[in-house]
Amino acid sequence: MEMIEVAVRPCADGTLVLSHDDDLQRLTGRKMRVSTSALAELRTVTVGKGERIPTLEEGLALLRGRVLVNLDQKRGVMALPLL
Repeated sequence: MEMIEVAVRPCADGTLVLSHDDDLQRLTGRKMRVSTSALAELRTVTVGKGERIPTLEEGLALLRGRVLVNLDQKRGVMALPLL
């Protein structure tokens, strides 16, 4: 079975999302950060080819049974209690 690594960080309301960078300007052209934006705000931006920033729960649901997943915790925040 294949394995992938996904970057996980909490947004302002504590929801865990999949995003390598906290600063979203490079990907979205908008001056905003994951850490200071609530999930509802993050849902208003698109990255890549029109994709939305997924929550950890959404990402794991998509990958379940397909690959092993290594969670790369970002921003020095302990995500384990939030799972």
